[in-house]
Amino acid sequence: MRSKLFVPGSRPELFAKALDSQADAIHHSWKFIMAVLNVTH
Repeated sequence: MRSKLFVPGSRPELFAKALDSQADAIHHSWKFIMAVLNVTH
């Protein structure tokens, strides 16, 4: 794997852009959105 793109879960408008990127892997980080929604495990 040459490149990994991190996309914050709180920015859904970036999901499509991430898919269109040349990244070998995409990681959606849901940690940020969980904090915004005040969700606990």
